[in-house]
Amino acid sequence: MILSLTILFFWILLIVTIYLFKDYLHPAIIFCLPWCVFLSVLRKTGYAFDSNSYVYLYFLLGGVIFVIGTTLGNRIVVKDIRITNRIQSYYPNYFFLKTIIVFDILFTIYTLVSYYRFIRANYVENFFISFYMNKAEFGAFGFISYGRNVVLATVLCMLIGYSHVPEEEKKRYKKYLVVQTLFYFALAMTKMTRNGILSSILPIVTAIIIVSKARNKTIIKWFIAGGLGFIALFSVVSVYKSPYLYKNNNVIDVLLRQFSLYGTGGFVAFQKKFDSNLFQHLGGKNTARTLLAIYDAVFGTNYAPPLIQEYTVIGNDSVTNVYTFYYWYTSDFGIIYALFIQFIIGIFHGKIYRQMTEYKLMGIYNYCIFLYPLIMQIFQDQYFSLLSNWIQLLVFGILLLKTNLLFSRKTENKSNFVWYISE
Repeated sequence: MILSLTILFFWILLIVTIYLFKDYLHPAIIFCLPWCVFLSVLRKTGYAFDSNSYVYLYFLLGGVIFVIGTTLGNRIVVKDIRITNRIQSYYPNYFFLKTIIVFDILFTIYTLVSYYRFIRANYVENFFISFYMNKAEFGAFGFISYGRNVVLATVLCMLIGYSHVPEEEKKRYKKYLVVQTLFYFALAMTKMTRNGILSSILPIVTAIIIVSKARNKTIIKWFIAGGLGFIALFSVVSVYKSPYLYKNNNVIDVLLRQFSLYGTGGFVAFQKKFDSNLFQHLGGKNTARTLLAIYDAVFGTNYAPPLIQEYTVIGNDSVTNVYTFYYWYTSDFGIIYALFIQFIIGIFHGKIYRQMTEYKLMGIYNYCIFLYPLIMQIFQDQYFSLLSNWIQLLVFGILLLKTNLLFSRKTENKSNFVWYISE
């Protein structure tokens, strides 16, 4: 009964946000959609869950709180049009672009050779299994992760700045942009995880949608195409990562179970933890995890909680170690604290959405990179857990968009410039 009411009111909440904001890029709409879809299919999974658990009401309350937070953060942007009075022309720094492409070439070669040598030395079954069984020993992984962030930030800033590059410069600039993007996608594939590849590609696709000033119909087409592409990628990685599941079973059935597990397993696992009060009561360690990890690295201690959680049996011969966004903060100080964090995150997304609609380039950049943790809320926390990663990307974005490193600027007054983003 409680689950049914939660599903009903979540769909009502989604419809209300669509009516209020009329912009499919609005964070409230992007937040509500996956919760509505995956909660709606939960009953079909066969998992052992309690549909009368009060935890589902907390999920709904968290959705309402997030929508309120985004509304306060963006103060309800003017519907249908986005207006700015000052347009800056961005003149590319070609010396920097040539330098970064040389870095891309060297870094890509280094990454591919490192992966090849590591997997060859630890080969088991296929390259996915070979990597994951021994990746803790991959000493260069940290450096490669930092390098990928440099390339992501550069590609993203180049895409965002493209619309401000003068027409006479665009043909030459586009060549650098295409080359940089190709290198980036090659590096993104080496992440070899579904989440890793999603976090790499989603910001780029979102930036293209925003800079092209897409209307709602086009946004839907992009996200449908992107969703189908990710489903195909998810299927391929699932088969290679766990070939033992598919050798003597129907591939379609196993893939459906995998999608069901990843989409809805977190709800059931969190409900079991919540109803049994099986939380670790960490007293803020999840929220402060990045600071604790730095302290551990300096002093050789072990205070930071692990990112990978223990598995929970959820029925139907399935186990999972994902528990939704709320698990991390409920483990710190309880469910009220988790809802408070959701409210703060809602305000944050509302603010960067407002900056994006005003066509502030740093606002577009922030919106693109933080769309990933927003979508991942139904699985796990990606905000404070990956805080060091977001700090790196923010620093790189500031260096590239707030200085003359990538572009020099010339401001013009154009009072009638209008950016249409929705119908």
